[in-house]
Amino acid sequence: MEIGLGIITYNRKDCLIQCINSIRQTDAFLLSKIIVADDASTDGTAEWLKQQKDIISILGRKNVGVARNSNRALSLLRNVDYGFLINDDVKFNKPGWVRKYVNAMFKSPYHHFGFMGGQLGINLVKVETIRGVKISFHNQMMGSFLTFTKKILERVGGFNANYGKYGFEHSEWTERISLAGLGYPCDLNNQTPEKIKIIDIAESLEYISDIPFNSVYSEPQKLELLQQGLILNSQVVRDRKTLYQPFITEENA
Repeated sequence: MEIGLGIITYNRKDCLIQCINSIRQTDAFLLSKIIVADDASTDGTAEWLKQQKDIISILGRKNVGVARNSNRALSLLRNVDYGFLINDDVKFNKPGWVRKYVNAMFKSPYHHFGFMGGQLGINLVKVETIRGVKISFHNQMMGSFLTFTKKILERVGGFNANYGKYGFEHSEWTERISLAGLGYPCDLNNQTPEKIKIIDIAESLEYISDIPFNSVYSEPQKLELLQQGLILNSQVVRDRKTLYQPFITEENA
């Protein structure tokens, strides 16, 4: 069984180093490959990555944003049985997270989980036990930590490359996974409190936390990018004709 992890990063070398060190100190020995997709950083990230012998580095030639940079990592993880896609500001606090999530994907009907802080996390709706796996259901979602299986990459593919640098690309990916029958049948457009958008393992907060690092974008920039992402999301969903999206990056566009 192969288990892989992809990290996307941009101009946060110190944050990335903390993230990778936390992986090495916990469950790195269970991972068949660790891939870092660097979105053309200018802060020395590429130079540091070249010195890391246990990491497969993808050094982008130009900055293309979250969706296409995520595809860089996912394209090299298509042959793993179970995988993780994380941002560079995720920290693993103790060993056991790989087995917990792989077990959840193996035993439950769901191939797709996202870190929301488990039973104590963001906008918790309910907790259920399915075949011995305690799962928390949330009516909000984030994209800093996502799981997938080989079936997801075969049936759904990568992130939609029409998204810009920052926006709702991970939400649309989750929606396609759900529509393909590989994730919880979530309703991302329904804003009522009981509607589920993502699921997590209930113990996740024991293993995972966020590294408190500033965004590379200022608050006004983030707001502008989010507004652009909202418009793009409406267009992408409206124009979608197939659930499968190829792993488009600037290298193969």
